[in-house]
Amino acid sequence: MNLYSRDFSNRFGNELTSVVAEFVSKICEAGLSVNEVLIGIEAFKHRAATAPWSVNPAEFIAMCHPTPEQIGLPSAENAYRECCAHGRWSTDHKWSHPAVFAAGRETGWFELNNRTEQQTWPLFKRNYAVICRRAVAGESFDNCIPKALPAPTSKPTEVIKAKAIIADFRNKYGLRTGNGN
Repeated sequence: MNLYSRDFSNRFGNELTSVVAEFVSKICEAGLSVNEVLIGIEAFKHRAATAPWSVNPAEFIAMCHPTPEQIGLPSAENAYRECCAHGRWSTDHKWSHPAVFAAGRETGWFELNNRTEQQTWPLFKRNYAVICRRAVAGESFDNCIPKALPAPTSKPTEVIKAKAIIADFRNKYGLRTGNGN
């Protein structure tokens, strides 16, 4: 990290204190655990061997979120395949890692066995990422993962219907249009 500090000094000079303060602030806002920051530092050291020294706070925060393989878990794709293949008899299977079982449980064994990959993969991937973050933080896999909210959808109102709604609103509250009518 000494080399990184020198690069920061050369790059930002008199602004160094405010830049470092912003950097630390962004890391704190991200809510990273100590383990995640240590993972980020290790990733930074590996990157420093081949890439430019400086990274911005967003890049460093991304480095703090390890891939499943970096923490000894199967890749998301392999975990998904294992859950799909063995979810029907989930209690009988010897899981590669408790995190894989937990992600399958949170996604739903019925869904994994009866819905298409297009429907279940995004949900599984999200659940597995949450479980991996819990693994890094040393948390339990037993807690349920809150369900994601669906993507907001918007359907425009037909012009005639919209005008009727606006007219009804104006009549109800005694409002006039911009031209005084």
